[in-house]
Amino acid sequence: MLTRLFRSDEPVSYEGRFYSLREATLLPRPEREGGPRILVGGGGSKRTPELAARFADVWNGIFMDPNTFRERSAALDVLLSKHGRRPRDVKRTLGLLSFFGRTEDDLERRVQPAREWDEELASLPLEEVLETLRTEWGAIAGPPEIAIEQIRAYEQAGVEELMLEWFPADDVEGAEAFATNVLSRL
Repeated sequence: MLTRLFRSDEPVSYEGRFYSLREATLLPRPEREGGPRILVGGGGSKRTPELAARFADVWNGIFMDPNTFRERSAALDVLLSKHGRRPRDVKRTLGLLSFFGRTEDDLERRVQPAREWDEELASLPLEEVLETLRTEWGAIAGPPEIAIEQIRAYEQAGVEELMLEWFPADDVEGAEAFATNVLSRL
């Protein structure tokens, strides 16, 4: 419905299960021809890909490992073709948690929130926590070399843009260390 409102020069009417529109017009008009880019986000394998194939300019997967991302992206390609669209019509992005540190002490501080969220992580040694975060949570987790390796694996899986959730959010010094030790080397 939103895409019709963004793209139509004429008033739009719609009768649906949850809402109705009668002669609706969207003003002010979007500056971008065709309206703003539509991002559909999610990690599901059923509804999200179909919605992205029909409506999205960007698909943002969340919390998945590179192999899962690659599989979901390939499935999206099939659905895009079914809807008369090309794979390049939808940008592929991914949102992940990040637990980065240069030292063992840094890493221990960064993973503390995860230990609090998940009781099973609370008593595990740091390396096992990091491995669980990487494999089961789909997180970027570890020191610079591991983070670089993970990011490159996501790039090879087709991720065009990676969005990292940073913990703690106000840790500017840690973000600068990530930029210096990881991003500058990619």
